[in-house]
Amino acid sequence: MSECIAPAGPTQPYPNQPRDSDKQPRNERWDYIKGVLIFLVLWGHVIQYLCYGDKGFWYDPVFKFIYIFHMPLFMAVAGFVAFGAIGRHNFFAFIGRRCGQLVAPMGVWAIIYGVSVILLSVILPHLFARSAEGLAAIAWVTFLDRFWFLWALFYSSAIVAMLKVIRLDGKWGLLIACTAVLLIPDAETIYLFKYTFPFFCAGYELASGDYRRLLGYSKWLIPACVPLYLLWGRTDYVYISKMALSHANVLTIPFRYLCGVAFSAAFLRGLTKIYPLAKSVFVCWGRRSLDIYIVQSFLFIPMVRWGWHAHGQLWFSIFLAPIIAMALCWGCATFSLLYRPNR
Repeated sequence: MSECIAPAGPTQPYPNQPRDSDKQPRNERWDYIKGVLIFLVLWGHVIQYLCYGDKGFWYDPVFKFIYIFHMPLFMAVAGFVAFGAIGRHNFFAFIGRRCGQLVAPMGVWAIIYGVSVILLSVILPHLFARSAEGLAAIAWVTFLDRFWFLWALFYSSAIVAMLKVIRLDGKWGLLIACTAVLLIPDAETIYLFKYTFPFFCAGYELASGDYRRLLGYSKWLIPACVPLYLLWGRTDYVYISKMALSHANVLTIPFRYLCGVAFSAAFLRGLTKIYPLAKSVFVCWGRRSLDIYIVQSFLFIPMVRWGWHAHGQLWFSIFLAPIIAMALCWGCATFSLLYRPNR
């Protein structure tokens, strides 16, 4: 896995207009941030599936810390990076690129998984409690459900690109779009798109202006992280209370966004202190974050049945889970080199 251990090249300063084209130099700091975040994704999933067997994980202290901010920050970084691509391409060219980058890989991997589990159910039927049809249905659910973040990223990109076409991609246009999205009913995983869309818009808006000055103000949010963490409860997870504009959510939704912003700001400032620790590793994972995210979605399905299930054992979440997550990141990134070596 030479790509993941070799130096990634000279560090580039944060650009005013980030670029994602292969013809433009990549900004290694953003790849580094994405690499750390995809590691946190797998760390959280190891806790959820391998440690708790997908039950009773909401109160795990490490899981709570990760899930307060990791996907909001991931979406904000995606919005920041997308600013350059949306500005350089016309709407249809950009959507075509997004389909090739996001939708096509999801579909291909869902088909591969569906065929694989059907074959395994025939060869090793004693290992599978479900029918071949049931296992194939998992692939379809995975395509629509487990890849929710990629769908949210696709929808967010499309909406902002359309706003760019009609010249409403400024802060007020984005605010109106965020408000309109909140009015969409919570169907299937749409509530997750509703939750993360404002963070995409925030990242996009930061990329269009003097984000260094704005991020400097964020330091005043950092002291709030401790009380916010202590106040965070089970119903504050978006998976539990979702995003419906109901009486029960009148305080939950603003609190959830406040936590996401405060923890994201604190985490980014913390990363600036440790960068470039393990730079070549995290930069590699950041560049392969899409592949890692897709492959790991299938790896954790059997862990619900054959996991460790060490309920309540904090040592597992703190010490063993990150080691397993690192190994999985390495494995998924290495595997992705086999079919996309030049990414």
